[in-house]
Amino acid sequence: MIVVAVITLIGTFRTSGRTAQVQRDNELDQRADRQNERLMAELTRLTELVATREKERDIAIEARDRAREHLHEYRELYAALRVRVRNAGLDPDTIGE
Repeated sequence: MIVVAVITLIGTFRTSGRTAQVQRDNELDQRADRQNERLMAELTRLTELVATREKERDIAIEARDRAREHLHEYRELYAALRVRVRNAGLDPDTIGE
């Protein structure tokens, strides 16, 4: 009878220990799931932010390229104007003085 009581007592402690371990494992899993959800939300936010920044960068690059093209056109027009002024027999550097 004492042996049965000891075996039962040992079984009770082992079972309660297992239950506690299962609870700890479940809590750890829940914390890991919450952290994973939070990290995935942060990843989604950062991915959207990067996409927005890339679009802004592309727009800025296009604007820069257009400005360079316009500057090149103005330089060509300015050079052509200076040539026409010289062909007219005038000095373009002294006009307006």
